[in-house]
Amino acid sequence: MKYTVIIIVIFFSKISLSQSALVPYRIDNKFGLSDEKGKVIVKPVYDEVKYLKNYYFKYTNTNITKDTVIHFGKKEVRERKSRSYGLFYKDKFLINDQECSEFLIYKHFIIASINPYHAEKCVLYNLKGKQLTTEPVSAMYVNDKRDLGYMSVVSQKHTVLSIFHRDEKNNRTFSLAIYDNEQQEIIQWLITKVYNFKAIATQKGTLVTGCSYTDEQGMQEKYIRFKNNNFEVVDYNALSQVELEDLAGVQKSAKNNSGYVREENIKIEDISSMGNDVAVPDMKEESSVAPVVPYPETEAEKRRYTYYIKKKGNDSLFFTEPNSKELFHLQAQKTTYIKVPDGVQVIYINSASNQQFEQLIYKKGTKFGLLNRGVFSEAIYDSLLYFGSDFIAGSKTATHFQFGIVTATGKELLPIIHDSIQGTIKEFDFDATDGKSAFALKDKKGNAYTTLSPYWKFRGVMNLVYKNGKVGLWHYYTNTLMLPVDYDLVAENGMHYNLPRKSEFILLKKKGLYGITTIELNKQTTTYELKNTVQPCFEAIPSFYINDFYENQGFKLFGLYNDAFEFRGYANEKGLHYYKK
Repeated sequence: MKYTVIIIVIFFSKISLSQSALVPYRIDNKFGLSDEKGKVIVKPVYDEVKYLKNYYFKYTNTNITKDTVIHFGKKEVRERKSRSYGLFYKDKFLINDQECSEFLIYKHFIIASINPYHAEKCVLYNLKGKQLTTEPVSAMYVNDKRDLGYMSVVSQKHTVLSIFHRDEKNNRTFSLAIYDNEQQEIIQWLITKVYNFKAIATQKGTLVTGCSYTDEQGMQEKYIRFKNNNFEVVDYNALSQVELEDLAGVQKSAKNNSGYVREENIKIEDISSMGNDVAVPDMKEESSVAPVVPYPETEAEKRRYTYYIKKKGNDSLFFTEPNSKELFHLQAQKTTYIKVPDGVQVIYINSASNQQFEQLIYKKGTKFGLLNRGVFSEAIYDSLLYFGSDFIAGSKTATHFQFGIVTATGKELLPIIHDSIQGTIKEFDFDATDGKSAFALKDKKGNAYTTLSPYWKFRGVMNLVYKNGKVGLWHYYTNTLMLPVDYDLVAENGMHYNLPRKSEFILLKKKGLYGITTIELNKQTTTYELKNTVQPCFEAIPSFYINDFYENQGFKLFGLYNDAFEFRGYANEKGLHYYKK
């Protein structure tokens, strides 16, 4: 019986952990919420619904008001548009239409703000959606050590709120409120709308915090005391001897450290500060830097152990094969003189340079061959291009050229049967012309490729391979065809978003549908592998996805855009689209 109870508990705990997600669902141009299977739960009546985190959704509505004006003696009806914002917790209304466009979700309360990262021109709500400040305030800081030192984080029961207002003359005022995390209410205003608030430096363990401010009665010097879960503001003569000694120690420490508390003595113990407790809305990043990928040792070895020196007249050269890995210590290396046969033209990557690390291409008549470690191989190719440490080889048929990738020894890494090989991969980005946006294929931002000679072709990390109108993906570090030549389009996603939206992936297109994949380094096997592959199943272009959506591990929700870069709606990785006309 005991084991039966344990099994039942585990079973129901697993059910609760894998609860069905709610997803923003679109019908025509309105959003609501549906379950994972697409069943509508909240009727789509909103202009936009976005997921924040921890089961919170923000909705946006456009409101139209009308008024009548007299214009040149005639009555005219004008329409005014404004936006309002609200909050759902799961499928329940929490905060109804209000003006702040962002919601900062803390552990014990919610702040509606105009700023996605800071509480600015903001309103305070408890977790039940009750508004706790009667009017928007200029700014609000949570457990703010800058003003109150560690006095602000001595209690798990309370949160200290530093609140800034503007008076009728636009001067900044300061208030200090105590929020009870359990009661979900402001239970005390320690200081209300004073001017020029300042606090002395404090450190962890202090019993009181000294401060000064100006109120209706003039300049005040007070002390904020916290004891037995109670806060109070007292005069100097109300301090106990222990508190006075503690305060003197803090002032001495501050003096010895030029007015600052030493950083190594600080241990942060925030209870409900921004960071892990705040939901940051989605915004585009201004820029994105690709991760640095280590240069494979095998490729580095190829370059390090080859060295050619060109001599005048272009009829002879010296080949050096180092005896050690220190390439430029030529005195300790074996150097071989090579006579270039008559009728042979040695082709260098850069004809102006007198040295080269890669193996050499040569041309004899109309054919091309390779000089590998100082030995001329047979000239059997109709075309040959430098391609990183390898080469693109071409063979002419009766009607056209075919291409593949070969090593310096002539080993075929990619069979010479393909229509073309592209040295880089393009980005799927968007163009804006005449105020309209549309997706477009572009060269990657920040990269400018220069052709050093007619026989040089740049090789990127990812290279496209074409045959019969289809495209696949050749990967530099694996020297393998990681995506078969079976797609209508392969391109990097050029859109960049901040977390939780992820956008670093490769777009795939086949038969009018889109999918994604990523290439990642497996640190255990030190090999690159395809990950997160979703074969083409989306009607529109996936620009981002949210992983572990609705706190459901492994559930990916994709955001889809049409060709005109207009948001279409969401879909899951099985191809279920959460929208319809």
